[in-house]
Amino acid sequence: MVKGKHSTAAGSSSSGAAGKGHGGPSKSSGAGTSSQNSKSFEKLFSEGLLNQGKGERYSDFGTVEAVKAMKYYAMAVDSFKAAVAIEPESTEALYHCSHFAVSCCSNIIRGHNLLKQATLCEGRRRKERLLLDAAQVYDELAFRGGEACDVLFNYGQIFVMRAELAEHDNNVASASALYGQACEKFRAAFEKQLVELAVDQALATTQAYASSSSSAEPAHTQSAQPVDLTPTTLRAALSSSAEQDADNDGSDNVTPEDAINCATAWVSALRSAAALTNTLDASNMLFAQANTVLDNASKLASERNLALPALELALQRAALQFTQAEQDDSAIGRSSGDRHALYLSCIEGLTAALAQSAGLAADASVREVTIRIRGQLAEAQVSLAESLLEADQDQGSDDQSGLTRADDLGNLAHKGFASLLSESKPSSGTDDDADNSINWYSRAGDALMARARVAIRRGQSIAGLLGEAIPMYFQSLALDGVLVKPSAEAAGKGKAPAQKSRRDEDDDEAEPSDDAEPSLYNLACAHALLGNETECQAALETAFRLRLLDLDALRTDTDFAAYSGAAWFRALR
Repeated sequence: MVKGKHSTAAGSSSSGAAGKGHGGPSKSSGAGTSSQNSKSFEKLFSEGLLNQGKGERYSDFGTVEAVKAMKYYAMAVDSFKAAVAIEPESTEALYHCSHFAVSCCSNIIRGHNLLKQATLCEGRRRKERLLLDAAQVYDELAFRGGEACDVLFNYGQIFVMRAELAEHDNNVASASALYGQACEKFRAAFEKQLVELAVDQALATTQAYASSSSSAEPAHTQSAQPVDLTPTTLRAALSSSAEQDADNDGSDNVTPEDAINCATAWVSALRSAAALTNTLDASNMLFAQANTVLDNASKLASERNLALPALELALQRAALQFTQAEQDDSAIGRSSGDRHALYLSCIEGLTAALAQSAGLAADASVREVTIRIRGQLAEAQVSLAESLLEADQDQGSDDQSGLTRADDLGNLAHKGFASLLSESKPSSGTDDDADNSINWYSRAGDALMARARVAIRRGQSIAGLLGEAIPMYFQSLALDGVLVKPSAEAAGKGKAPAQKSRRDEDDDEAEPSDDAEPSLYNLACAHALLGNETECQAALETAFRLRLLDLDALRTDTDFAAYSGAAWFRALR
């Protein structure tokens, strides 16, 4: 039996959570502030900005320089904290159009830096402490009326990261609640961004009208288009634009890209929350809400002719459908037909997005999104192939049309992953490159396994397909730092040699990726189907040692029927 898994190719990562910083302080003109205090504040603030910049430079190089980045972020936080202590109630403007107090602006940057530290931190307890510290800063900002768009967005990211920690601990109730709180922050940020965009558009239209009125050309020949303010929330916001201006955080103007990024983060949180639900109605409600958010964001991207964000949104919609299809049928009550329809819709949407990307200039951003689309497309293809085979087996039939379709999908997926792997260089790239390659090798093996299962039902040879699949799993595990070797007893060589890998198995904070579990299990299945008992034992014992072995699946999997009486197999069960 093939061990499946969820894809995270299109999910929204929290690694880029922290929002925009602010400019440096202007010179104080208010009475009652001593020159010495003003200079001290400016010096501290400047030091904070300097260290923040250094931290950002190091954080761009992945986890290799994470220690240096965290050091400078920590120094920046200390400087901003000291600056707030000097002028806790100052109301001077730090940049144009600012109505926030100096302490509020300092806390915004301090909160952002705490979030950046938490993003880079690998230690569980320290990460959680940093997230709680950042949340406390944002709570203080909310109390002072300082919930700017970037503050709301980052607060949502804090809840997402805390939810992921709770989910890792199998605390579903806590994770669901935290994802819900994240959605509320993203919703507030998104709505506020739409309001600011509408206000900017209205002001631009007004200025265009005033300019046209003073020109010799008749007004009716001007090309200015009417502003669409049909949503009730936008009309209400425009009617109270003075209040909106009073709440302006003084940051850079909100862009449509900002709003779309916020929408994708919101959709990602809704998707994670939906994946944790155990009822069909609750799941469908969350997915419907996520689709509505995507519809609004897609409309914005279309109106502003934003091609790259439109591709990102297409990728998000595909990830939404994929997650919906991957939910456990037995727990959620979704039929196999509905699941297949979701996979197919995902494939069709990604195929269309890939065609759209071909017409864009091939810069780095477009290439990055295109790679993600190709990876998600191959993932959906192999998942649909596996689902078709599973449904066919459950029904006890050998539908040749279904088998042909599964074989074709497995072939397409394998070619897609092979093409991506031929272009990637995980050994010299970033951690994201390595993680992608780990996933692609694993799923390429799964695509070959799906084709092998079609061959078994047709009475055809599987040696060639499984012979290709096994190296794929080995390569995925090797990149993941997991080395599969026979035990001393199985190898018959006395004491087993020490393993060397980039991860220490005794280190609680250095765990294999999510791909290691299915790779080890499916590697064992491949060897079992070929009759390689020693290699099958090695893969299962490695999974057992790393606590990655699904014992429930092992007890019922017919792939291992030939070894059910073996002492080593009984010991695992």
